[in-house]
Amino acid sequence: LEFFCHHSILCSRSQYFSALLSSSAHSWKLKQAHVESGPDSNEPIYKEKTIGLNHLSPNNLATILEYLYCDHPDFEGYVGDSVDSVLELLDTTTAMLLPGLQKQLSRYIIDINLICLENVFSWLEIADLYDAGMIRNHSTQLLGEYFIRLPVWESFGYTDDAFAVWTDLKANDQIVLEFATHLSKLWGRKDPRQEKEWYKQQKDGSETASDFLIAEVREGMVECLYRTYVNMDMITDAFELAASQWSTPD
Repeated sequence: LEFFCHHSILCSRSQYFSALLSSSAHSWKLKQAHVESGPDSNEPIYKEKTIGLNHLSPNNLATILEYLYCDHPDFEGYVGDSVDSVLELLDTTTAMLLPGLQKQLSRYIIDINLICLENVFSWLEIADLYDAGMIRNHSTQLLGEYFIRLPVWESFGYTDDAFAVWTDLKANDQIVLEFATHLSKLWGRKDPRQEKEWYKQQKDGSETASDFLIAEVREGMVECLYRTYVNMDMITDAFELAASQWSTPD
């Protein structure tokens, strides 16, 4: 399968293609029209070169080219709601240095509800692997909303022990238990964002990946709590204390 493309568009829109097309060490497969003026005429002469991109599926290549040309690829037509196809494209956007396409794909993943409570911890791992902030933010917000909307908080009062409630939830709620298990897997690990320059300028580097996740889920809870008007500080403070203990291996 061949795609006819323009050298100038590929190189101006993509660092990957700019580097690839400037090298003569590659075999050619992807057709691209290269225009030169004729020696005795004003008519242009079209030269074709091709470059091989055998590591890409036709649908992924079509999605990338549509993004490079018009900025709005047809995700529904090319990848649909297949998790495998979406993850393959997500991997490709990272490898080919296309952060803009990754953001659009992340938005598409969220819009078609591929992320749910049943798979949210897998998506958190995917977000870390590909530095996909939008996917991570949606996942932590989903967890925060679930935690704070648990029925146990409906009758929670100022004299109740929030820490004891969280401890009981870990024993009796599957999602809370999976969250605690996920935290323990992060013990001792650094968060990928700690390599970012903005982090190095603001933090001392003592935080762990579990600290990041606890803070983000707590933020998701707070956003939901503002809408429900329950005892926000007591619940979220106790959550942070309990979660910090869960992140430490027994």
